[in-house]
Amino acid sequence: PLPMFLFRKVFLCLLLVAMPLIAQPLSEENSLILSVKLNQAMLGEEIQGYTAQGVVLLPLGELSRILSLAITVKEGVAEGWFISPNRKVSIDLATQKVFIEGQEKRYQPEEIQPAPNEIYISSRLLSDWLPIDFKVSLNELTLTISPREELPLQKRLAREEQAKQNKARMGIEQKQY
Repeated sequence: PLPMFLFRKVFLCLLLVAMPLIAQPLSEENSLILSVKLNQAMLGEEIQGYTAQGVVLLPLGELSRILSLAITVKEGVAEGWFISPNRKVSIDLATQKVFIEGQEKRYQPEEIQPAPNEIYISSRLLSDWLPIDFKVSLNELTLTISPREELPLQKRLAREEQAKQNKARMGIEQKQY
């Protein structure tokens, strides 16, 4: 009886020590609503992020939509590309496989969390995997996105600005509704 009693105590102690290392599910207690800035310009968008074990988790699908990246997220799988079609992304949480531009990437369990129709990834990993720096200010509740390469969103904004300037040059007034 004594060895079994000792075994149970040791097992419970190990379990208590290991519990914080196991990825915790996302919950309202650790959620954040972050305003999104592209460099210094506010985008007028907000996203929900989470803090977990010292990392900030950001929604890959929502960021892809905001930044006009061709990455779709569904049922624990993210697939698509960024910047150009030959720069592929594949994330499968069931198999714990991540491929960025054909290279397998490793991660810690607390750095990626599934959610219904979304995958939350640490801002550090996203910055490592994509040519974008993601900086979260917990004091200001802002996410500052600083691309290291021109993003589709930046190209679209430049086209819209050019069209606006061309209309102004031609004397076409922008309707204000």
